[in-house]
Amino acid sequence: MNRHKIIMAIAAISLGIGSGLGSIGQASAADNTFKASPDFSKTVQGLKGWYYQQGTDAAYSDLSYYSKQTKWSNDQGFPWVAASSQYPSDTADAVRKWVAPGTGTIEISGIVKKSGNKGDGIVASVKKDNTVLWSSLIKTKTGEKPQNVGAIPVEAGTAIYFVVNKNGTTEDDETLWNPSIAFTPGAVTTNPTPTDPTPTNPTTPTDPTPT
Repeated sequence: MNRHKIIMAIAAISLGIGSGLGSIGQASAADNTFKASPDFSKTVQGLKGWYYQQGTDAAYSDLSYYSKQTKWSNDQGFPWVAASSQYPSDTADAVRKWVAPGTGTIEISGIVKKSGNKGDGIVASVKKDNTVLWSSLIKTKTGEKPQNVGAIPVEAGTAIYFVVNKNGTTEDDETLWNPSIAFTPGAVTTNPTPTDPTPTNPTTPTDPTPT
């Protein structure tokens, strides 16, 4: 094999390794991205951290899956949560919940909008456990992007709620919301306990010798 062929072979190997590392990096990033619609479960609650619920600020409870409607709901039909939409009832909010898999930070993205322009709108909220991170009245199909939902610290078990409330009435309250969560794992850092400095070569002082 001549010099030129050797150089070309080395270059090909280098490109292959780089491509492999790039693929690993992309796979890792994908593993830490959670999106409502692609992750939507038709069988169980909690798949990839997602839950489909109803309730008020006082308490949330899991909905049941109805295959004919391809929605999580109850025997009254409302509220319901589908792959990328939610609809509240007169007495309960439609809630999509995500539970953090570990310690780190998250960034939430995705526009919230009505499917139509009728009615008095809905109140959309993003909550971290019991803390409201963002809330807004949504009245149109133009919608709104939630604010102040980046670099949110989480721990294993932290719950993020995407809540749709009827506002005044439930007329035309179907809400299109396909939130995406980018999770960045990270350990919690703690400050070391301070200690008193110790002399490197401690010596015992002696009285001077009288002259």
